[in-house]
Amino acid sequence: MVLVDGRSPTVTDLSCQFVFNQARKLLYSAIPAGQAERLGIDTGFLTAIPFGGTGLKQRSRNPFSDDVARALTDEANLRRLEELDLNDRGLRDIWETIVATGRRCSEVVGLRLDCIGRYRGLAML
Repeated sequence: MVLVDGRSPTVTDLSCQFVFNQARKLLYSAIPAGQAERLGIDTGFLTAIPFGGTGLKQRSRNPFSDDVARALTDEANLRRLEELDLNDRGLRDIWETIVATGRRCSEVVGLRLDCIGRYRGLAML
């Protein structure tokens, strides 16, 4: 595995889990496909690779501090974002909703317009 810029990545618990589980899936698929037998590879060898695990403990996401949230929703910054939105795709609205609600980008982008609004100035979903 290499990063986009060609450097080697840092080995983490998650990357180890991914590598072991994908290698295990590849090796196990050779058994019913008949490839192991055709190549003369003992199935004990193919099944000896350790299981990488079912997943890491979910980390909670920390909300923005008040100072960071204020900077992210500063009117001058929001106007600049709006100016960059050449095709009027609603980038400012999406950004404000993400910051105000703490939702993930994919969650906000998938919302219908009738799912969002303001109640006494507070962004609501």
